[in-house]
Amino acid sequence: PYPIACVSVMRRSVSFVERLELQFKGNVFSQAVCLGDVDNDGGSELVVGNVQGDLAVFKKGERSKPWRSSQDLGSIACVGIGDLCQMGQNVLVCVSAEGYCHIFHFEKELEDLVSDIKPSCTFKIPANIRVLLLDDIVSDGVCHLVVGHTDRVVRAYRWVKSEGQASSLSGSLIAIKKWNLEGQVGSLSLTDMPDGSRYLLVAQPGGNFVYLRGNDVDSTDSECQSEDGTRTSKPIPMGHRRVPSNTSDLDVVFASSPHSSRPVGSSASAGISTEVLGLIKCRDEGLTRKQNLVAVSTLNGSLQLLEGNKLLWELHVDHQLFSLAKLDITNDGNEEVIVCAWDGLTYIVDRHQNVVRYQFEENVAAFCAGYYNVDSREVPCLLYATFSGRIYVYYNVILPAMAVSSLCSVIEEELDKLPRLKEKLDSQGLLSHRNIVTWCLYGGQLKEQYAEDGKQSQPPDGNISDCT
Repeated sequence: PYPIACVSVMRRSVSFVERLELQFKGNVFSQAVCLGDVDNDGGSELVVGNVQGDLAVFKKGERSKPWRSSQDLGSIACVGIGDLCQMGQNVLVCVSAEGYCHIFHFEKELEDLVSDIKPSCTFKIPANIRVLLLDDIVSDGVCHLVVGHTDRVVRAYRWVKSEGQASSLSGSLIAIKKWNLEGQVGSLSLTDMPDGSRYLLVAQPGGNFVYLRGNDVDSTDSECQSEDGTRTSKPIPMGHRRVPSNTSDLDVVFASSPHSSRPVGSSASAGISTEVLGLIKCRDEGLTRKQNLVAVSTLNGSLQLLEGNKLLWELHVDHQLFSLAKLDITNDGNEEVIVCAWDGLTYIVDRHQNVVRYQFEENVAAFCAGYYNVDSREVPCLLYATFSGRIYVYYNVILPAMAVSSLCSVIEEELDKLPRLKEKLDSQGLLSHRNIVTWCLYGGQLKEQYAEDGKQSQPPDGNISDCT
């Protein structure tokens, strides 16, 4: 049921009107914004940092200024939220390009006032970090910190609590794994295999990505010690097509298809920046339920959806796509892929390649999608950080459906669910699509319309609302 090659698809435009405007000045990296529950109160907050070292936390959408803030944290490259310290509570992790990892734990006893905060603890790790991932990379219930560097290195860290200390924040970050890659590190994500194993996905230039085996973070076999003391290994070969011989022996999954009209992995786009996103939820019967979907986007306007090694579809647009996210826009249990361009144009695509687009009015420095607490409710939202010192949060971004439906098709589907209404319409001679559509459009003028058309049979007197 899915197209293999790039095809012409209908793209309808939508408008989102419910939004919040937040004040935050400074240059923001694309990975320095996220949504999550930082204070463990059940509601999601917005976290953003800039290259000047300022960190801000916005809460509940009640004020345009930060609920908590911190300064002098270095050039903030990325932020994340998760249970890194393994104490059953989320912490906020802020990593600077200089290699300082700041961990914030928000105590519930703090008064609900805008105030400056200091990191609960800070660690020095190798510099030149551009992206992080806080998640369970081994499927053992333990959260790890994974960071990608501009020098083509990926490192994994785990929190180790100090013995004899009562506080869960009394501990340290231990480097447990290091991978050397051939290309610049793009985004980091996860995927589950049919056998239950979990892998890291690391985006590589040219629409490619590699699998890194998360289950190996605790192993010591066939590993060597790097200069900084972490164990080093190369990405795990997955039996996919190899990169040409001039790029050494690193095995890369090509996110393009032999049937593609414009292969992403071609030499013409070998250096194009790439984003990858895994664990996209899908409940379709036609897909393998043991494996989640993976989306791949490139800066030259390509977007693809894969199930394992199978390319489900690909889409090409004339915009520079720099950020990739996922969100259940239709509230049907299936997550849609959301991709944003530098000029603010946002595409929402479902698993059937139905496309909806939204044009944000400014150029975008950072984008993310998720849930934000507005009016004491967790609502889906799209977040845009601009170059003008403003952050716009569009909330309640819910669409009734992704596919475009005609009135006749909706009538046919709904009548099958309402047998009593179908029987009543049939008794009044209004069961045909033409008659129902005419009544929906013209109401009481139905009888006159029949007379003008010279029809022999006219609808009976009475109100159609009696059928309902």
